[in-house]
Amino acid sequence: MAVIRASALVVGCCAIMLLLAGCPESPSSEETDENPLPYAGTAVRVALPARLGLVSSWTPGFEDWAAETEASYSVSEIDFAAGANAEGNWQESLAAASPTLVLLPTKDLSRLLEGDQLAPIPESAIDADVLGWGSISPAVRKALGMLGDKPTVVPVTCPTLVAFYRKDLLDAAALSVPQTWEEYDALVATLGEWAPGHMAIEPRGPDSLATLFLARAAASARSSSQFSFELDASTGDPLIASAAFVRTLERMVLLSGHLSPDANAASLEDCARAVLNGKAAIGIAAFGTDGTVGSAAAEREISDAGEAVFKFTPLPGSPEVFARDSSKWRTPASEKLNRPVVCGFGGLCACAKKTATEGEQAAAWDLWGSLIALQDEGIIPPLPGIPSRPAALASAVEAVAGSLAVPSRRSLEQAMTANITSPHLIAELPCMGREQLLAALGDALRRSLDEGISAQQTLDKAAQSWTRIIEERGRKQVLNSYRRRLGLSHLP
Repeated sequence: MAVIRASALVVGCCAIMLLLAGCPESPSSEETDENPLPYAGTAVRVALPARLGLVSSWTPGFEDWAAETEASYSVSEIDFAAGANAEGNWQESLAAASPTLVLLPTKDLSRLLEGDQLAPIPESAIDADVLGWGSISPAVRKALGMLGDKPTVVPVTCPTLVAFYRKDLLDAAALSVPQTWEEYDALVATLGEWAPGHMAIEPRGPDSLATLFLARAAASARSSSQFSFELDASTGDPLIASAAFVRTLERMVLLSGHLSPDANAASLEDCARAVLNGKAAIGIAAFGTDGTVGSAAAEREISDAGEAVFKFTPLPGSPEVFARDSSKWRTPASEKLNRPVVCGFGGLCACAKKTATEGEQAAAWDLWGSLIALQDEGIIPPLPGIPSRPAALASAVEAVAGSLAVPSRRSLEQAMTANITSPHLIAELPCMGREQLLAALGDALRRSLDEGISAQQTLDKAAQSWTRIIEERGRKQVLNSYRRRLGLSHLP
């Protein structure tokens, strides 16, 4: 009996094995549920800045994505510059286009944030890194990409201010590249002694004066241990009339007579051109803010331009910081120079609108990731300007400053890399109403520089104007918009 039962067991097992061998393998539930074309039939509407020629140059990228995903797309061009003279024009055009994905100037981002119009980036897109999020400098992501604790904006380009010096002329005069603002100001004041025939220039024009002031003031007004800078992050009160800002303006007034007369009207781009054409020996500039300043835009005009060697650095720092709680000047905790870096005054960023469905948002970010990949492969041209990805800086510097000598270009790349990777990178006035606030500050600064009004009186009046604007906008709304961009919680 035991033998019979054993034989039967063997036969049964063989039969089962034959049956299994003859049956096709059952697909797993994961394979069954997987959709190879998750965006098929989805329509993605994209808004791009006008005047950059992206619609034509990026068409191969759009077509390639649509063919692979069986989705569709449409593209609108928005003239974001229209808002400068007629507030709201570009917002009306954007609303009419009803886009899913928007590429816009970073400085205009606050307009979209005012109405809580932006959707967070899906966690799946972040985890899979389809957007190149992981290759963006963490400092830039923190300063410009977050809304509260949620990744919401993809910072695509991120120009920053740099100081520049004719290193060859400094060496000839046995002078060193300055580290502090006092040392920088002293070099400007003695320009005729070490760089005769050259000029010193800063971006003091109407659209850049407030940015220059805030960037200079940050070294003594914003320590690494605090969130508040232009506004008190707890109350929303303006801080621009405090001692650190007053000292900054006083020093800017003293420096005025030593700068080129061109500085009073100079934009960020004008200062970059003054470097590229060899006229300036010292100053402050930002490259690639609008994509128009490149090696083809400037021709050298001085005889020694071919031998010029520029040294570029992050902006000078301060050996002491004003502590508002004690109203005293203190040495930074690290006992090193305090050297914050300001960004957000230029460049481009991408974001998705809440009005789109989740499926449309996911498709839009997939499209954006595809465009980034095609740019990296050289199939479509990259966006003009200074990328927020350190690995892409070398080619960008070649594009915006290709006429400089190789050592100068390397120095510029190093300075830009230091800026966008700085742990002390901060966004310029990241709150609703920023355009009005910056305009009011710029007007006040111009009066002080031109009319000799005291720094304290000037900034007291500017702070009063800010308070009025904040109250008109709604103090709680302005404060919470500021806090959310700083990564702080929303106040009830």
